[in-house]
Amino acid sequence: MHQRDFIRLMQRLYPSVTQEDGDQIFAMVVTTLREALVRGESILLPKLGRFFPIFIERERQWKNPATGEISTLGNKVRLRFRITRDFEQAMNERLLNAESIDTL
Repeated sequence: MHQRDFIRLMQRLYPSVTQEDGDQIFAMVVTTLREALVRGESILLPKLGRFFPIFIERERQWKNPATGEISTLGNKVRLRFRITRDFEQAMNERLLNAESIDTL
C-alpha cells in the first residue's frame, strides 16, 4: 500500500477528508513515528506489532566471494519490528488457505 492508497482508503471511510487533509494527516503520522524512533522509543501499533528502538550494527570485515577482495562494511542503523501473535496467525491462515503463492 502506498501513501495515495492509504489516503484513498481514508477518503472512502471518511468522505469529508480532502486530498490535502489526507496528505497532512499522513505526513503528521509519519513524522510523529519517525521522531519517536529517533528518540529511541518503541512504538506499539495495536493488532499489528511493535517497532523497537534503532540500534547500530557494528562495522565489520567481509570478503567478496567473486573477487576475493576484503572490504569493510560501515556501521548500520537497524530498526526491528515484531508482529503480534494475532496478526501472525492471520497471515499464516491466509498463506495456508491460499491455493498457491500466486493468489496472494
